[in-house]
Amino acid sequence: MIIERVILENFGSFKGINPIDVEPIEKQNITLLIGHAGAGKTSVGKAIRWALYNRPFHEGNEDREYTKEGILRLFFRSGGGATEDRPPTVNHMSVQLDILPSETAKAGLKEHGYGFGKFTLERTASLSGKVIPTTRDLILPQLSLKAPDQREVEDPEGIIEEFFLPASTSSFFMFHGDRIKNLTKQIEKPVTDDIKQILDVTAMNNATVDLEKVMSQLSKQVNVASKNETARIEKQTELDRLEKSIERYQRTLHEKEEERKNAREKLSRLEKENEGLLEAAGLLKDVSGKKGEIKMLEDQRDGIDESLQSMLDQFPREALYHFLYRRAFVVRETDRRNKTHNKIIEELRQKKDQIEQLKPGGKCPVCKQPFPDHLVSARQKELSAIDEKINVERQAIRPLDPEFEDLMQTVIRLESIKYNPRELKIQRFQIRNQITDKENELRGIRGKLGEYDEPNVKARASTITEDIERLSSAEGRLGEAIDKLNSDIDKFGQAKKRVEKELVFLGGEGSEKARKEFGVAESLRNVFADAVIDLADQKRDEIARMAGEMLLGITIKSDLFHKSAPVEVDDNFQVMAINANSRPLEWDVQSSSEKSLLSLSFIYGLLRASEKEAPVILDTFFGNLDPNQVTNILARLPGFGPQIILMTTLTEFNDLTTRTDSPFWSHVARFVLLRNNKSTDWTTKYKTFTDLSEARAEAVTLQAERGGITAGVKKDE
Repeated sequence: MIIERVILENFGSFKGINPIDVEPIEKQNITLLIGHAGAGKTSVGKAIRWALYNRPFHEGNEDREYTKEGILRLFFRSGGGATEDRPPTVNHMSVQLDILPSETAKAGLKEHGYGFGKFTLERTASLSGKVIPTTRDLILPQLSLKAPDQREVEDPEGIIEEFFLPASTSSFFMFHGDRIKNLTKQIEKPVTDDIKQILDVTAMNNATVDLEKVMSQLSKQVNVASKNETARIEKQTELDRLEKSIERYQRTLHEKEEERKNAREKLSRLEKENEGLLEAAGLLKDVSGKKGEIKMLEDQRDGIDESLQSMLDQFPREALYHFLYRRAFVVRETDRRNKTHNKIIEELRQKKDQIEQLKPGGKCPVCKQPFPDHLVSARQKELSAIDEKINVERQAIRPLDPEFEDLMQTVIRLESIKYNPRELKIQRFQIRNQITDKENELRGIRGKLGEYDEPNVKARASTITEDIERLSSAEGRLGEAIDKLNSDIDKFGQAKKRVEKELVFLGGEGSEKARKEFGVAESLRNVFADAVIDLADQKRDEIARMAGEMLLGITIKSDLFHKSAPVEVDDNFQVMAINANSRPLEWDVQSSSEKSLLSLSFIYGLLRASEKEAPVILDTFFGNLDPNQVTNILARLPGFGPQIILMTTLTEFNDLTTRTDSPFWSHVARFVLLRNNKSTDWTTKYKTFTDLSEARAEAVTLQAERGGITAGVKKDE
């Protein structure tokens, strides 16, 4: 169980509504409540235990519920919660807790119909409007516990005891520093039973009891099932007859289903072939259609050809036009080639200019040496070759520019003639393409038809139609026969179940089954009974081991204890310290603080062995300890459990802050500093800090305010 928030309303020294967050933040699992005597620290512990269990926090009788007089003293009154001799100054008081169960309780809560998440617990008390109320004016509504879905939980006290933390065991985790020495003496029934529940030993013990009940029921069934043997034999004979009838009908059913399967397969093949014939008939129809389309396109093509010929006859100058146009094309190509030749000639000239720099008798511009004769001779030959190529390119050039311009002028004049056969030629080209496409489609259709032609398609279609009608009729009759057989088999099956049920009541196989189940239950009972003992022993050993490790880690008198097993836990979970001679340690006055450490170590061991999480609430418990013990405890306190609420006086807090190098401070989630003095009208006010330096500064301020104020405090909280 984790407490996320405590909301106090008119409780103790707190007036109005006061929400205090105490939820752990990841590894920061410690909340420090800091204040002077009477500031309201203990009121927070009282509020938590009153809300959860209606029990006190540190009055020495935590295992008893509050009396009405005790609850009446919890109401806020003028002068703060430490002034209990005045009548309450409010008529309503409540404490609300936001609590989260342990993961181990998840399945159990689900079995009870509740989800897993934050539960909201609220305990309230009210008074009539009298000036000086008495216990007769006290109104105590039922404890409210809401599930994560805000539904009211039935039997909230029972749910808290079973799935959160039992009331009697909670005193091991929520206590005042003055009584820590006596904690290990309190382990008596029912606290021992509650500890076993925390350790999940009780669950296995309950399973053993449940199995014994099951064994008793099975024993009765075995006795009843052994009677009426004659009636059982008759029912067995009837059952055998029914089974044979079912078997015979099932064989017939199988034969009929095979016949229907074969008929359906033949019908499927015929229907598929019929689909092919229908497709072939459609394709044959497409063949004639495609032929007609081709004939129509060919007629259009022939008409265009006649139109073209007629236009040629009407416009003889068309021949001259096309001749001139083709000649112009030739001239244009010749001109393009002339440009290519000129470009080659230019490139050859540039190359020649580069070579001519290598003249006979010349010198290299770099090394200033005469060029070799053989190199000069080779260059002269290369120059001659270039000259020959230039002559060849010049001879290939044709001066056609004037002719090209004359031809183009003639073509422009001829374009004024309105004869243009281009559109007709485009139409003829398109029609030729369409004829080709149609012929390709026709070839594709004929490829699909294969051996089908019109006569054999019609003949086969007629035969298939008759076969399909015949097989469909046969398949329908087989289906009716199969339905009838299934109905008969179902009736025989129901009769068989009825007889089998009667046989169970009469014994036979039912009796044998009950005997086997009885044996299994008996074996399980024995296993669980042994497991309860083993589990309790394991948990005791684990508590003793963990408590021993803690005790040796925080004590300053390690020579008092056994080096390897300083702690023992007996069958009733009573804790004993073991001395160096392996005998129970006898305490003396000088070792009283070590006795407190033993109790603290037992709490640590119990928490580590527990299957449930529990918050640890420590109220001013450092006061009676040696500084070295405090240092050792601080180093290990964060490992006590998932949530620690530590209450300290201003003096204790000041002493703790001298150990700034302790890893303890990295685990503190928040510092809640409480003020209750004349400046607050004797009402507890508080501030929450997350930074140690800020908390220390506020503590110094509170310490400075203490001058002349303590006279109003009658009881140290």
